Amino acid sequence: MPAVVRFRGGPTPEIVVPRRVGLALRPEDDREVIPVRVTLNKNAPPFAGELREEQSSQPVKNFAVDAQVTLATLRRPWSYVGWAVDPGNAGAGLTAQLRILTRGLDAYTAPVVIPAGRPFALVGLIVGATCELVVVNGTAGVVRNLRGSIWGMSER
Repeated sequence: MPAVVRFRGGPTPEIVVPRRVGLALRPEDDREVIPVRVTLNKNAPPFAGELREEQSSQPVKNFAVDAQVTLATLRRPWSYVGWAVDPGNAGAGLTAQLRILTRGLDAYTAPVVIPAGRPFALVGLIVGATCELVVVNGTAGVVRNLRGSIWGMSER
């Protein structure tokens, strides 16, 4: 009867990954190097399983009455979307909304009136599509230094 032959393998192979990926897989290993604000531009791949994108606009210098401007657009669909607008010198009547870009018909969220002279944000909309932030000038005069940003986030 033949004897049982045991294969004696070498040491367990190690999987070598870049440091960023290692931190994304095991964030508890080195929490102090994770940046306070994670963006896809500087910190991709995302840390700790968070997927996030943020796009900010350049200031719009002269925004005419009854005009519409797209401030920022997300590059891909996200489950949760939020936005913020800094109205600059705008008076009452500035409205902001999301344009939801789909393959068929584009849809809009309900317009939100931005308070005069104060930054305003709306967070946590459940969308699941590519979006852009659109602002309409319904004020009585030209708006200067209008800025905005939009962010999207997913769980995976």
